[in-house]
Amino acid sequence: SADQATRRSSRVLVWILSLVAGAGALFLVLSLLRGPTPTSPEVAIQPAAPSIAGPEGPEVKADPVTEGRPAASAGVPVLLPDMSSTSPIALGALDAPRPKTPGGDASAAPARVAAAARATRPGPSPAPGLLPGRSMDVVLEARGRTFVQLLCDGSERANRVMESGETVHAQCVGVVRVSAADAGATSLSVNGFLCLPLGDPGTRAYGYTIRIDDYARICPPTGRETDDRP
Repeated sequence: SADQATRRSSRVLVWILSLVAGAGALFLVLSLLRGPTPTSPEVAIQPAAPSIAGPEGPEVKADPVTEGRPAASAGVPVLLPDMSSTSPIALGALDAPRPKTPGGDASAAPARVAAAARATRPGPSPAPGLLPGRSMDVVLEARGRTFVQLLCDGSERANRVMESGETVHAQCVGVVRVSAADAGATSLSVNGFLCLPLGDPGTRAYGYTIRIDDYARICPPTGRETDDRP
């Protein structure tokens, strides 16, 4: 019985070894039929792209901007880095130079000196009382007893009954308005020149107006030739 058990074990072992050997032979045959195992797509070897500079072109140096970046796979074209915001072209380093100002042109110096001399040359002096921008020195005089109102630049300087010979002085820069109960009992002068009468004697004058830009016409320095009452 011991011999029979030994024989059975030997047969089982032989069958197992036969199965293993057969499986190995089958795997080998399949491997030969399929050819070499393809590599991973990520590391597949591809033909190198032709050089842009040609076979004898200069060697392309590594861009310092690409330092620290992972190297590209073999056969994959390397993309050039985009222009950064600090590129000289982006900052306008290639802009056309601006034309220089002719500050150092010696030929323009005499013309500038002549123009400055003409600008500083004093013009003819205007007649007294007609200086542009000058204020109006107003004098209101009562030639008889009458009620008078004087407004200077909107400010009231007189609003009462004035006696004969009484005067009111005011310094105005814009507008003078005079009202009187008796126009013939008052007289008005600006900057020393007598103005046209406020109205006929015995009549009431209201809103007699003189402005800084027309007082020379109402109070002419050459005297009253026409009765142009405002």
